Amino acid sequence: MRIDEFNGSQQIFMKNLKETKKSNGKVEKNLASQVESLVVIEGQTTIEDLQ
Repeated sequence: MRIDEFNGSQQIFMKNLKETKKSNGKVEKNLASQVESLVVIEGQTTIEDLQ
């Protein structure tokens, strides 16, 4: 493999790695938001059950 081919492959790898990290962050934020919504819903049903 030539040096320029290696550098190109490395750049593509690093770009894909950064995109994957960004995607994982979005998934974690979305999951946290969903859990927060469930907690609020559970809290509301508990309050309604007590009334």
